[in-house]
Amino acid sequence: MTEVELKLEQVHEEVKRLVRVIQDHQNTISNLEEERDRHLARLWSVPSGVSVILTKEVAGNLHVLVGKRKDTHGAGQWGLPGGRIEPGEDPRDTASRELFEETAIEIHRANFISWQHHPFNSTIAGGEPWLTLFLWSPASSDIEAVLMEPNKCEEWRWALVNKLPEPLFEPLKVMAKESGWVKDG
Repeated sequence: MTEVELKLEQVHEEVKRLVRVIQDHQNTISNLEEERDRHLARLWSVPSGVSVILTKEVAGNLHVLVGKRKDTHGAGQWGLPGGRIEPGEDPRDTASRELFEETAIEIHRANFISWQHHPFNSTIAGGEPWLTLFLWSPASSDIEAVLMEPNKCEEWRWALVNKLPEPLFEPLKVMAKESGWVKDG
């Protein structure tokens, strides 16, 4: 075997070794993706929803959009816009969709700020665990909500964060207390 043939053989062996390394990495990536998908499937099997914390500043004071619920679950209580996450839907897209469906307010992307697995939430899903994700988005001071679903909400109101109307829907009540917006639960 000539020196050139020997070098070609070494290069060929090195290429085969690198191909095996790449295949191993691809298998590892594939396994990690499968594991990620299993975890996501388990997460999305838990009924989940979003609550949108839409805030605006008026005369130096922070206001949050709240609606007086009209449906059977939490009727007469003040809550945030929001709703159920559809299978495969990104929670940020859910926040944008639900806010627009309920108020005609468009946002581009809400930011995740908190989550809640409060026992009260279990009644939403018939006793099953329920996870609420809270997402925040700012609004311009001139934006107003339109009552788009009058069968589900009596009215939308911009309320001072430290003077929220009563009674509060339980998820908002817990979040407001945890955020320091209200002193008593």
